[in-house]
Amino acid sequence: MTNEIPDLVYIYPSFYSEDNVAKEIEAIKHPDLNIVTHKNEEGSMFNAFEWIIPTSFGVYILKTYFEGFLSEAGKDHYVLLKKFIGSFLEKEKEFNFSIMAASKKLKLWT
Repeated sequence: MTNEIPDLVYIYPSFYSEDNVAKEIEAIKHPDLNIVTHKNEEGSMFNAFEWIIPTSFGVYILKTYFEGFLSEAGKDHYVLLKKFIGSFLEKEKEFNFSIMAASKKLKLWT
């Protein structure tokens, strides 16, 4: 093993089979690419922190951005929806139809 810094570190969970890992590595293998594989140990209680903490910060920081963005998108969507419904109602006026209702309740199932 050399002391070189690897170009890519492929960390995989312990339940992955060695064959699957070899297939995935084979798909990206290149002579100039130094790939190191590492089997992640099972049962580490800190494994989830690798994605929970950065995601939590990202969601907290981007919350106001998305609220503003979705609010403006909702305003734009309302205008388009209003135009669509208006044009649909205009087309409805072209049809002649009447609504009929029964005065008694009909028994459909016995």
